[in-house]
Amino acid sequence: MHSMSCRVAVLDIGSQTIRLVGAEIHEKCLRILFSHRVNARLGQGLMGNGFIGKKAMKRAWSALEKFREVIDDFSIDHVRAIGTAALRKASNRAQFIEHAKEIGIDIEVIDWNQEAELAVLGAYNAIGDVESPWTMIDVGGGSSEIAFCTDNKLLYGISLDIGAVSLLESISQREVIDVDLLANMAKRIVSKGLAKVPVPHAGLKVAVGTGGTATTIAAVDLQLGVYDPHRVRGHAVSISRLRYLLSSIGGLDLKKRRQVKGLEQERADIFPAGIAILTGIISYLGLNKIIISDGGLLSGLLAAFMQKECNFYVEPSCARSIYL
Repeated sequence: MHSMSCRVAVLDIGSQTIRLVGAEIHEKCLRILFSHRVNARLGQGLMGNGFIGKKAMKRAWSALEKFREVIDDFSIDHVRAIGTAALRKASNRAQFIEHAKEIGIDIEVIDWNQEAELAVLGAYNAIGDVESPWTMIDVGGGSSEIAFCTDNKLLYGISLDIGAVSLLESISQREVIDVDLLANMAKRIVSKGLAKVPVPHAGLKVAVGTGGTATTIAAVDLQLGVYDPHRVRGHAVSISRLRYLLSSIGGLDLKKRRQVKGLEQERADIFPAGIAILTGIISYLGLNKIIISDGGLLSGLLAAFMQKECNFYVEPSCARSIYL
C-alpha cells in the first residue's frame, strides 16, 4: 500500500482561467484535496499589442497569492505550475513570471505539443474507451489545440493561433455580436490552419472536447444551474446543436447572455467565439458531434506529475472516478 504522505498540486495558467488542484495518494487511487479556479483572463488585450496588461497581471497575481495560501495550508510536497498560450505569446512574460516567483509559484511555460500531450492524457483517462482514431479539441482563450490520437497517444497535432478571447477581440464587438461574421472568421482561420496538417482526416471516429469552452457548452446545453461534472463528462453535442447555441446565445446582448443558465458571467462575452471556433473545427473534420470531457490539460498534468514525483501511475479506471 502506498503512503499518503505524497501530496502534489498543479496549476494551469491559461489565457482565460487559472486553475489549481491538489491531490494525494489514497489506497489504489487519488484523493482530491482541493480544486479552485479563477477567471483571471490573463490574455485580455494580448492580441492587440503583444503585452499582458497591468490589470490582467494584477488579477492573475491576486489569484496566485490565494492559491499559494491554499497550497501552504495543505502542506503540499510538490508543486508544478504551467503557462500556456498567453505566456507563450506575451513579450513581457518575464515580468509576470518573476513576480509569480516572488509569490512562491515557479511557472514553466510549455509548448503547444506538451500542452496537447497532457490534454490528450487527461481526456482519454476521463472518457475511456474512445474509439480510435479520435481527435481531441481544446478551444482556449488564446489558442486552440487539435490532437489526432490512437488510444491515449498523440499521433500528431496542431495549435491554431485562435482562441475565444483573441477571436472576440479581433472583431471588436462585445455587447451584440454579428454571429455570421464571427462564424465566418472562425471558419476561415480554422480552415487555413488545418490545411497545414499533412495527414488526411478520413477515418476519424470521435471528437472529444476539453477545456472551458467545451464544458461550458455542455453546461449550457444541459441547463445546469450548478455545474455538475458527472453530467458534463461524456455529454454529446451535435454540430446542429452547436450552431443553434451560437445563433441563439450569440444573438443576445451581453446582459441577457449573462442570464443564460449554465453560462458563467465571466465567460459570457467570449462564449459565442468559443462555440464558433469549435463548430468550425468539427465541420472541417467532417464530424457530426463532439463528446465533452471535463478531464483535459489539468487532469493530465496531475496524472503525469503524480507519476513523476510520487512514482504512482494513475490508472484510467482511477482517473474516471476523479472529478476536479
